[in-house]
Amino acid sequence: MDPRTLRLVIRAALIILLCSIVPGCFRDCAQEDTAVYLCADFDGDGYGAMYPGEQLGINYPRPKVVCGQAKDCDDHDPDNWSACTTCQDQDGDGWYGACNVYAGINGPDCDDSDPDNWISCATCADNDGDGWWGVCDNYDGRNGPDCDDADPDNWLSCAACVDSDLDTWFIGCDAYTTRNGVDCDDGDSLTYPGAEEICDGLDNDCDGISDGGVETFAKIGQELRVTQAENNSWAPSLSWTGSEFGVIWEDNRDGNNEIYFARISAAGAKIGTDLRVTSDASDSLNPSLTWTGSEFGVIWEDFRDGNIEIYFARISAAGAKIGSDLLVTNNAGWSYFPSLSWTGSEFGVSWADDRDNASEIYFARISADGAKIGTDIRLTSTIYPRSLSEKKFLRLDNDS
Repeated sequence: MDPRTLRLVIRAALIILLCSIVPGCFRDCAQEDTAVYLCADFDGDGYGAMYPGEQLGINYPRPKVVCGQAKDCDDHDPDNWSACTTCQDQDGDGWYGACNVYAGINGPDCDDSDPDNWISCATCADNDGDGWWGVCDNYDGRNGPDCDDADPDNWLSCAACVDSDLDTWFIGCDAYTTRNGVDCDDGDSLTYPGAEEICDGLDNDCDGISDGGVETFAKIGQELRVTQAENNSWAPSLSWTGSEFGVIWEDNRDGNNEIYFARISAAGAKIGTDLRVTSDASDSLNPSLTWTGSEFGVIWEDFRDGNIEIYFARISAAGAKIGSDLLVTNNAGWSYFPSLSWTGSEFGVSWADDRDNASEIYFARISADGAKIGTDIRLTSTIYPRSLSEKKFLRLDNDS
């Protein structure tokens, strides 16, 4: 066989071999009088493409033999032969969708429009509606991971959200939409918002005020003995000026009951000597003291007129009596147990009175300089005897 014929036989055998092993080519090796192409699989994916013989590096005269047509859409991409247009990473997460295989790339992407998911599309959900997602592949575009996607009150604090004292009030949760919280003391089952306040020095109802605003007091230092008289001193009334105390009481050191006054410092030390407020032969009883901002007012019941009447006097901040006593009541019945208050511009006084043959409550106004304003006002109308409504107290504000 001459050399030319040998070459043609070898080339034909090579073409037949390539066309039989590469599934990307349709073999048609019987046609003649056409350009010579060879079928090859450069990317090794088992699918071929048609190339002119010289591109394959084969140096030979072109025989009249054809080997089909190309089937690999990209013979330089081993992951694609028919999916070149669909094999894309649309969401830029590095994972590809709809390729033929994934030998050299990540895939398939379970949702190529969601950059936070490529494998976990089924588990990446916000089942409890708290704005935090469960098991996703990434969390660039959403909150997560949610530590319990069935609990809308927790997304970060599942371990810290506890009710240690079992009072159904919780602490340490991210929210409190389905549970009670926040418990101000999770170590005490009697302490939680709305609990009954107990006078124990604790804030049982979590309102920020121990004992519900009822202050508990602790004694500071030793008692101060205010009076040193041999006889009895009782029925005191105390008032605070803003810098010291004033105290008034009834005292029988003079052989009958008189009204006395003294000052006490904020530190609990007596200032100066006692001031005798009343000086008459009959008893003066049951005083009531108030502070105006510049001086004291005092009211008491007095027997000097043969029956019990109400009297008023003023005392300076330095502890000196101002002016003379004011007779507040003047009637045939008894007037007793007075209570005094300052409105900011004048005094108000209330007392029990039996001028109407029954114990009734009366009220009167007294000016800042110690003059009575208008007439007495009867506040109650009862048919009960004196003993059933004897001592009454008065509280006024600026609108009274």
